[in-house]
Formats: sequence, C-alpha cells, structure tokens
Amino acid sequence: MKKPAGGLPQIESKNLSMIEDQMVHEALACKTTAAYATQFQDPQLKQHVMTLSQHHKARFDTLLQYLNGHQ
Repeated sequence: MKKPAGGLPQIESKNLSMIEDQMVHEALACKTTAAYATQFQDPQLKQHVMTLSQHHKARFDTLLQYLNGHQ
C-alpha cells in the first residue's frame, strides 16, 4: 500500500475490488431482508428479519466509512 503524505495508506486495486463487491452484497442483502420483513405477519419474525436488515446496513456503512477514510 502506498501511503500519501499525512494520510492513511491507499487501498490496492485488488482489495478495493473485493470491498466494492462486499458492499454490493451487503446492500442487496439489506434491501432483500427489508422487503421480506414486510411480508411476515408474525411480529417477532418481522422484527428479527428487520434486525438482519439493519445489520447488513451497518456492515455496508462500515465499509463505506473505511473507503472514505482512505481517499
């Protein structure tokens, strides 16, 4: 990794590609679980699936913050 003056090291292209792929998967999982949650009648099951959606969103946000920190 190259380190710019006064900043964090730049992300190598292979690693950047892997992070981007993971972000796509997390975004899709978030949207899919949120859509499924609307289909459930059982409140506990609905809440559980919404929690899964929120976890995927949090992972997406963490990856985005990581990328933004290495610009």
